[in-house]
Amino acid sequence: MNFIADTHTHTVGSTHAYSTILENARVAADRGLKFLAITDHGPNDNDPPHIWHFHNMERSVDRELFGVKMLFGMEASITGADGSLNIEAGEIMYLDWVIASVHYPVEGNPSDYTGVYERVADNPFVDVIGHCAQPYYPFNYDKILPIFCGKNKLVEINETQITHRHRSPENRELLQKCMEYNVPVIINSDAHFCNRVGEFFGSQKLLEELNFPEELVVNSSEDRFIRYLKVRRKENLWR
Repeated sequence: MNFIADTHTHTVGSTHAYSTILENARVAADRGLKFLAITDHGPNDNDPPHIWHFHNMERSVDRELFGVKMLFGMEASITGADGSLNIEAGEIMYLDWVIASVHYPVEGNPSDYTGVYERVADNPFVDVIGHCAQPYYPFNYDKILPIFCGKNKLVEINETQITHRHRSPENRELLQKCMEYNVPVIINSDAHFCNRVGEFFGSQKLLEELNFPEELVVNSSEDRFIRYLKVRRKENLWR
């Protein structure tokens, strides 16, 4: 299976990452990607860029670098049991691409995140549910995955989680449930260094072992990815 987009990458804007936008884009081009999203951490996180980092990208960075179309976004942290994120609605609405992830226990420290994810799914600006195969923040796949699908939220299979945090069993279960409910997924690197951009070896191995349907992998074809952008009303970013 080939991949044409990596929509979860970090830059030196997040201080625990190590490459620039230009370096990430060059590697993306070398690996044949057509689309690349820059998704540094949101405000009030452990190491966020200044909010101007997000404001200025669209007016400062070329929409296409080395032949790769750029999406300017954010990985926002889910902070509240009500599904709230660490960015205000007045800011999030201007981003191209938004990943919502749990990075630490939300307010109230619930033992089950089913209700949290149900409320996150209601946020119209969220495109991707980030690295959700986490034993620390469990939720009911049977209830929530169909909701993600119905509200056009892509479920992320996170390469860093699989290869560097040894979460293959959790991601295997997530993929099996996505197959069962016909839920689209997106394979992302979560790269914090440019050489990891577009690197999906662990994810690809799981997909092959499970005989996961290619038509459910949104970034496995340019046409499929563009169709998703159209659903999300983002297809005109490069015009």
